[in-house]
This record gives sequence, C-alpha cells and structure tokens, in this order.
Amino acid sequence: MAALRVPCDAAPEHVAEAFVGNRLGEFLELNTLRSDRRSARADLKGLALISIDIAQSNAKQTANQLIPALSKRATSPELRGRYSTCTKNYEETINNLNEARTALNARAISTFWAMASAALEEVESCEDGFEVPPAQPKQFKDANNKLEGLCSILLAIGARLRSGMAAYSFNSFSSLFFLLPLFLSISLSTSDLISEICSKTQNPSLCLQALRSDRRSVRADLKGLALISIDIAQSNAKQTANQLIPALSRGATTPKLKGRYDTCAENYGDTIDNLNEARTALNARDIGTFRIRASAALDGPDTCEDSFEGPPAEPNQLRDANNKLEGLCSIILAIGARLESGGLN
Repeated sequence: MAALRVPCDAAPEHVAEAFVGNRLGEFLELNTLRSDRRSARADLKGLALISIDIAQSNAKQTANQLIPALSKRATSPELRGRYSTCTKNYEETINNLNEARTALNARAISTFWAMASAALEEVESCEDGFEVPPAQPKQFKDANNKLEGLCSILLAIGARLRSGMAAYSFNSFSSLFFLLPLFLSISLSTSDLISEICSKTQNPSLCLQALRSDRRSVRADLKGLALISIDIAQSNAKQTANQLIPALSRGATTPKLKGRYDTCAENYGDTIDNLNEARTALNARDIGTFRIRASAALDGPDTCEDSFEGPPAEPNQLRDANNKLEGLCSIILAIGARLESGGLN
C-alpha cells in the first residue's frame, strides 16, 4: 500500500487524546491495533482504515446487542428514552465512520478529520445523557469509554496527516510509536498550566477531571482554557436547570419546597446568562468584566444552596449539583485571576 501524502495546507487540529490525557491511548489502543494482523506492514493510511474498521465493529456491536439488552431491562420510561437516544448516537457514529473512510480514500483529510471528530462527539453525547439519575450502568459506561478511545486513534492519525508530516513514508506499525513523544511534548506545557490553575480552585480534582476530559484542552492557551471552562460550566448548569430541578419540583410535597425549586431554576438561569456574558467579555479582551460575570455566575448555585438553610432539607442530588457547578465556576475565576495578573496575549 502506497504511503498517503498530504500537502500541509492547514494548521493541524490540536488533539492527542489517543496518547495524552487518556492512558487508553498508550496501552489499549496500541494493543488494539497490534491485534489486527493487517497492522504489521500498514502505512499511516492503512492504520487509519484499520482503526475505522475496529471502531465501527465495536459501535455496531454495542448498538445492536448491548443497548437493546439494557433497554429491555430498563425500569423507567426515562431510562428507556436515554437508551433510545444513545442508539441514535451510535448510528450517527457508524455513519460518520463510513464518511471518514470515504474521505480518507479520496485524500480529503480535512473531511476525514471532521467525520472522525463527529463520530467521537456522538459517543460523548450518549455519555452526557447520564449525568443525572438514573445512573448509567457500568457495562454501558465501559462500552462508551472504549469506543471513545477507539475514535481517538483516528484523531491522532488525523492530526499527523494534517500536520504535513504524512509526506514521509510509514511502512510498518512501528510508525505509530513516533506519534507518542510528539504528542507528549505538545501537551506538556498545557498540562502544567492546567495543574497550576486547578491548584487554585475550590475542587482541584474536579477541575483536573473537567479540563483534561475535554479534547480541546490538549493544546489550549489560557484564553482557550477559559472558553472551555465556560462551556463545561454552562452545559452543567443547563442540564441541572432543564432536567434535575424540574424533576425534583414535580415530586415536591409542599408549596414551600416547590417555591425553593422555582427560585433555584431562576438562579441557574442567571448563571447561564452570566456565563454567556463572561464569554462575550473574554472574546472582547475585557478581563475585568469577564471576572465580574464569572463571579456572578458562581452566585447562582450559592444562592440556590442558601435557600435550603431551613427545613425542608435540600435533596442530596441538588446539593451535589450545586457543589459541582460551584467548583466549575471556580475554575473560571482562577483563570480570570491568572489573566488579570498576566494579561491576555
């Protein structure tokens, strides 16, 4: 198979999840490719096609066997609805992988990249649907994590292809090992920056998990990490406002308790608005307003929490949600302090 050669006509996407931030990349994914006998003498394009085949086979197995089995055992319409949504997510992943294969064969590397990224996003969307109870079964969580890891191989290869380095010939599977030190060096400075920021937040472990789980963080600068943090906090706030609080409100046994949930819904709405304004201020390089809006966003879950100081008690689910959002907002505040002291380059 001839080596695929691509002109360097665009900057590479900064993703190295296959090898950095996700230890599956260094072990499971390499072993996965090794297990396919075609890998022994495959070039970079060949490895990409093998990776698509493996990911697609895995996605089909989960969509056609595991999800239907779990759906049959679901104890509530809400849980069955989530499995139905995940089935659609997996079907989209399978379709995106087909399009990635077509694009690769047509030497359309940008389209290959976009379709591989879209395939991964569908699996992540399925995962996101279980952020609030009922819980995601461990068996299904493991399946999602595995497919995310398999899709990350495509992104790693895509990054190599888009960098222009694919002009070199890769005649064997050993070529993949050259990606590892490249991606490790690329991500080192960002990893240090994330660790520094997270050490100054309310919940450093939450901060590390949140930022490292977003593939955009691999080579993000300080502004990029701020925008990622806003996205994560806003997604979390919307999920609590649109799913958890209404569910709790429907089960409220007193007008007083229902009133508190209504207040919390307003608090979360304010947080979402303030995060939008923080994003606008950051893009306008207005760090002072950015910090003010980030602080105001944190007030939302704080105020919701304060409304439960007297009986009836705050449900554990809502307390956990408030604490998590407070922790996510504190990431934005920590980045804001760093921006204020160092400026926005």
